[in-house]
Formats: sequence, C-alpha cells, structure tokens
Amino acid sequence: MEDLSKYYAIVEEGISMAGVDPALCRTEHNEGQWNLKRGETELWVDLWHVEEENHTYFQVMTPVVSIPEEGKEKFYRELLDLNYQMIGAYFVTYKDGVYIKITKEAETLVADELVILMNRVGYYGEVFEEGFKRKFDAKKLEHAEH
Repeated sequence: MEDLSKYYAIVEEGISMAGVDPALCRTEHNEGQWNLKRGETELWVDLWHVEEENHTYFQVMTPVVSIPEEGKEKFYRELLDLNYQMIGAYFVTYKDGVYIKITKEAETLVADELVILMNRVGYYGEVFEEGFKRKFDAKKLEHAEH
C-alpha cells in the first residue's frame, strides 16, 4: 500500500488556503476523503492509489441535479455541449444524478492548484444547477453519497 501522507498534507494545505479547517472536513469512514461547501455547493475531495497503475489520483466533485424525467435527450445533449465549453472539468452521470468533477494525477498536485480546482468545480456546480433547474425543471441532487 502506497504511503499517501505527503498527498494528504497537500490536500489539507489547499483546503486551509480556501479558508476551511481540513480537520472538520475529513470523513470518518474513509481516509482520503474530505467534504466541504462552497456557498451552498457541496464539494467532495478524494485521494486514492491504484495499485495496478502505481498512480495516485486526486478528484474534486460536486453533485448537481437529478436527471429530469422529461426531455432527457435534450438534457444529455446540453451536458455534452457544456462539457465542450468547460475548462478542465466535466459532467458525469451516476445512477439518477449529474455531477461535475475534475480528476488528475496527484503526483503533480500543489496546494495552490487544489484551491483553483475546488473553486472551479464549485462555481460550475452553482451556475449549472440553477440553469438546469430553469431550463429542464431539474431538481437539486439531494442525498447523494460520497
């Protein structure tokens, strides 16, 4: 098992730089996970090692909306079109929800960049949640699990 302590320190430094106490964000059930908020937007920060690849990955993700029952084809097309416009982040679907995430190799991660990535995902989450609510009558994704 890879020692991830140097990466945990970088993540926690970045969370601190964002004005949040990382000790308050650590999840109790899984080491390498932090949950925090940017305004009303949840941010999930993860760090994990993939043994088969011998790489460690960093991810920041936010739940956005539930997939609407009506107009799914237009909704999915909108997600793809928006993915083209977004910088470094992208929409993903999981079960009945839409999320925005950024995943990258942890080996090159620095605390300053972590702050930028968290801000980017949080900003996109806020903006697109409101847009999807108006345009597709989508509902905020509640009770999503990290």
